[in-house]
Amino acid sequence: MEHAIEQAQQKNPCLVILVGENQSWFEHQVRILRQSNQTPAMTIVALTESGSPRWHSANNHLDLDGFLVQPLTDDILVSLVQSAVVKQSYRQAS
Repeated sequence: MEHAIEQAQQKNPCLVILVGENQSWFEHQVRILRQSNQTPAMTIVALTESGSPRWHSANNHLDLDGFLVQPLTDDILVSLVQSAVVKQSYRQAS
């Protein structure tokens, strides 16, 4: 995973979707991405399963932009990518 984080810091994607259930791991990865000067406009969301979402609303310290619940439709993914592109373009222009 460190390689993926390193690539995200170098390539500045507009969207990162984190998958898994370990919230402390997520917190660490999000912190690394947010602290990078290269990735301030990146949208970061967490993906969870519809039958067993394991995210607690009290855990606001994750600094995520949002959550996705499986199963995902094409429309949701397209909308999310479009939103992330606009967000990144807006912040880079500022």
